[in-house]
Amino acid sequence: MASFFQGGGRVVAVFLRRGAQTPLRTQSRRFSPMAWYNSQLEKAPVITKSITSGILFGLGDVIGQFILPEENGKLNFARVGRAAVFGSLILGPLAHLHFNFLEYMVVKRLALTGTRMAFLKMFFDQFTYWAISINTIYLFTLPKLEGKTNDQAMDNVRARIWPTMKANWCLWPIAQLINFKLIPVAHQLNFVLIVSLGWASYLSFAGGKMQKE
Repeated sequence: MASFFQGGGRVVAVFLRRGAQTPLRTQSRRFSPMAWYNSQLEKAPVITKSITSGILFGLGDVIGQFILPEENGKLNFARVGRAAVFGSLILGPLAHLHFNFLEYMVVKRLALTGTRMAFLKMFFDQFTYWAISINTIYLFTLPKLEGKTNDQAMDNVRARIWPTMKANWCLWPIAQLINFKLIPVAHQLNFVLIVSLGWASYLSFAGGKMQKE
């Protein structure tokens, strides 16, 4: 009988030691912002990308105003709002459609992969319809949001589209090659939006400089 209790005590001791080494499964997981963002991309991709685009374009305008301040030295919140509206209501949804179209045409229809896929996507992105169209829309939309006429908005397009495209081609072909070659499809627009933080700053700076001239 004594040996039974001694053996049982050893079993209990071993069980307690193992239990102390096993982590509690009920312990809550740490919150991951990236995992949360990815889940939102899956649930509502257009809304998530549109909100992200609006925030980054607004922030880019803020940076542009710090580089070239307003005459009164104060932050022009209306201008920031216009940039955010363009980013959220125009760029975000259109870019979502554009990237899906590129994936369908180049990867699914033409069955290209690797470097050839990246180069063809970049070519479509920069030298066919997208780059010239989205920059034209931007240069037309911002004056309209200020309350200017269609003729005034078109004058802004004519005056700025060529300098804008030259600056565009100094940045975006290389950026998009990196994007299409190295970044997973689900995050390619996110990469563009991060680069767009600097691009939006340039557009804001160029627009403010032209207004002052």
